[in-house]
Amino acid sequence: MRRPRTSAPPPIPAAVLLALMIPLAVEGRAQPVGGPVVGTKGSKVYHDLDCGSARRLSGPNRVPFATPGLAEASGFRACRSCEPDEAIRMVSLFAARPPGQGEGEGDDGGEGEDGGPKFSTHVAPALVANCVRCHNADDRRGGFDLSTFRALMAGADSGPVVAPDAPAESELLRRITGEATPKMPPGDTDLAPETIARIEAWIAAGAPLDPGADPGAPISELAASPEQLRALELARLSDDDRRLLLVEAANRRWAQAGAPGEPALAAGDRTLVFGALPEARAGTLSKTLDRAQETARALLSRPGMPALAGPMALSVYVFDDRNHYAEFARTVAGQEPAEGERARADLSGEAPYLAALDPLGGREESEFGEGGTGRGLDALLVEQLGAGAVSAAGAEAPRWLALGYGALLASKLEPRGAEVARLRAGAVRAYQVGWTTKAGEALGDVLDPDETRALGFSLLEWLSAANPRAVGPFVRGMLGGRDRLDDGIQQLFGASREQFLSAWGQWVAARYGRGR
Repeated sequence: MRRPRTSAPPPIPAAVLLALMIPLAVEGRAQPVGGPVVGTKGSKVYHDLDCGSARRLSGPNRVPFATPGLAEASGFRACRSCEPDEAIRMVSLFAARPPGQGEGEGDDGGEGEDGGPKFSTHVAPALVANCVRCHNADDRRGGFDLSTFRALMAGADSGPVVAPDAPAESELLRRITGEATPKMPPGDTDLAPETIARIEAWIAAGAPLDPGADPGAPISELAASPEQLRALELARLSDDDRRLLLVEAANRRWAQAGAPGEPALAAGDRTLVFGALPEARAGTLSKTLDRAQETARALLSRPGMPALAGPMALSVYVFDDRNHYAEFARTVAGQEPAEGERARADLSGEAPYLAALDPLGGREESEFGEGGTGRGLDALLVEQLGAGAVSAAGAEAPRWLALGYGALLASKLEPRGAEVARLRAGAVRAYQVGWTTKAGEALGDVLDPDETRALGFSLLEWLSAANPRAVGPFVRGMLGGRDRLDDGIQQLFGASREQFLSAWGQWVAARYGRGR
C-alpha cells in the first residue's frame, strides 16, 4: 500500500532551528526562567538564592520554591532588591500586572501592605455604587467631583472633604453618618454601618491610594468588582465554614441533576469529590486533582495574578448515570451537553467545579481487570481542569491553548494511552493534508474542537521537549490573547511565524510520524 504523500514545509535555516532548541534568551543573555528561589515566611517575599536576604534566612522562616511561578502562586511577591522575577518580566509577551498594582504587589486579602484598609476594596466600591452618579466631572453636584482619586482628595468648591488621619474632621464621613447636612446619600438611602466603618478606618490610616494605582484613573476602574469583594468575604471564613458552603451547594446541585440521595464526600487539600465512587477511588482522585491544580497554578500564575487562587476548594461531581450528568449540565451550567461529552469544567464562579460521567459506572477498578474500559476518570477530569484553568486565568486566552494544555496535562497520567496516540495521529493528519494551512487555522481558533485540541497539544508537547524553559513565558503570554503570538515568537525565539510553524511541523512529522 502506498504511503500518503506529505507536503513538507520549506526548510528553515539551521540557526533558527537551533534557536528554538536552546534555552530562551533575551538580548543574547541566557534567560534564567524557572530557577529555584527562596521565600521569607513572615514577609511573604521571595528572593534569588544568592540574595543577601535569602542567605540570612533561618530554617523555620525559609520557604524553598522550585520556580518563581510557584512562589507567586503561593502568595509570595518578588524581592525589590534582587528582582528574582526579572527574567520573566523582561519578556514583554508576559502579561502586564493588573491595574492598580505596582511592582511586587500581589493578592493581600484585600488589605494594604501593613494590614490596613485599601482604597480599592474598602472605599471605592461604595463611592462607585452610591456617589459617582451625581458627583462627577460632568455633573459636579454641590461643586464636588469624586470620579477620580485625585478629584476626591482635591475636595469640593467649599474645601477638602477628606482630612487624612482625621476622620472627625472629614466632611465626607460627616455627611455619610448624618452628622452634617445634607446627609449623603440623600433620602432614605443609608450606607451600611460596616461600610461607614471601613471608610472611617481608611481615613484614619491616612487615606492612602493603593500602591501603583493611577490617581487620575476613573474610580470605577480602581474599585474592586462585586466578585472580588465576594472572594474577599469568603477568604475571611474559616476552612470549615467554606467547606460547609460547598457541601450545601453540592447537595443542591446533586438534587437538580436528579441523582438519588446525597453524594458521598472525599476531601483532598484543595479538592472535594462528590459522587457515588468507592472510597479508595475517590481518595485517589482527590489527590490526583490536588497535584494537577498545583502544576497548573505554577505554570499559569503571573506576578500579582495567581492562578487557581480563589478561596474555595474545587468541587468535583462524579455521576454513574448519563441522564444525571446531562441534567447537571442543563440545570447547573445552563447548557445542553454535546454529543459524546463525558466531562466539563467551570472554574470561574464562586464555587468552581468539575463534573464527569464515570467510565466505570461507580464501580471498583478491580472489577474490570487489567486494561479497564478505556480512558480513566482521572484523565478526563485533569484535562478539564487544565483547560478550565487556562480559560479562568485569561479571558482572552485562545481556544487552542486551553484545549491543548488540558490534553497535555492529562497525558502525564496516561502517556502511552490510546488518547495520546489519537492526539498525535490528528497532528500527523494535519501535516499530511497541508501543515501551514492547518496550523495557521488552529492558531486562529477556526478549526473544529478535535483538530484544535490535537494541534494545541502537539505545539505544547513540542515546546516542552525542545525548549522547556520557554513553555512558561509562552503560555503565560498567550493568556493575553491570540494577537500576542507573533510578537511572542519573535521575542522568545527570534523567529517569524512562518519559521515557527515550519519548525513545529517538522518536529511533528519526525516525532509522531515514526510512531513515538
